[in-house]
Parts: sequence; structure tokens; C-alpha cells
Amino acid sequence: MQFHGVIKKGTGKATVYRERDMRNYIASLGRDDKDVEITFDIGKRKRKRSRDANDFYWFCLSLVVERMLELGHEVDKDLMHEFFKGRFLYTEFLDETTGEILRIPRSTTEVSSDEFWAYLEEIKRFAAQTLSLVIPEPGEQIEIDL
Repeated sequence: MQFHGVIKKGTGKATVYRERDMRNYIASLGRDDKDVEITFDIGKRKRKRSRDANDFYWFCLSLVVERMLELGHEVDKDLMHEFFKGRFLYTEFLDETTGEILRIPRSTTEVSSDEFWAYLEEIKRFAAQTLSLVIPEPGEQIEIDL
């Protein structure tokens, strides 16, 4: 279970949102006849992308897929999603036995809002340079031939 809160600037005092729910949840864990060990995992909360940002991302992928199909490539949005994560959104590890650098794709749901928009800019740059496809900015109108 996750509960969120805020530390007010300059005070060092935390306010927990839904504090009563948190207290009730903790109490429910300790209702047995024995002690129960629990863990608090506290860290700064990353801003996640909004629903609009998510919708825009999948719109961009649909434009890329359409262009790739025009060029004769059999792709879909899920395949391009995995391709772009592997190309632009990854963590690198060194395989000390071979000296090879391994890239492990990251989940788009686990990155901060700023990281997500930087990732999206890489996709837009790729689309422009490799596919001659200009992806519009969010809210920018485009013409679609029907």
C-alpha cells in the first residue's frame, strides 16, 4: 500500500495525505497475537506523466507506425514502443566477463515527467531524421488525408 504526503518547504515537517487511512491500514496489519514487522519506504515522489501526455505518446507512435508501413515495414505500436525504449530509454550495465555494455530498456511508466518528455523528443528527432516525419507539438493541428 502506498500513501503520499508533502514536506513543507523550510519546515522539515511532513503531512501525510489520507493519514487516517494510513493509520487504519497499519493497525490492521498488527491485529494478530504476535508482533508484525513492517517497512516504511520513503523517498521523493517523481512526477508521473499525465493522461494527456500518455495519449500524445501513443498518438506519436501511431504516426511513426503509419510512416513505417508506408515504407514497407511490418510494425505495430507495441513493437515501436519496445524499439524506442531499447534505443532511447535504457540503463547500461557492464558485463565484466566480456567487457560488453548491456542496455536494459526502462519502463516508460517509471520515469519522471521530465525524463518522459526528453524521451519523446528523441523519438521526434528520430522520426524527422530517419523517416522524414514531422511529429507535431501537443495541441498543434495537423491535416490527415481520409
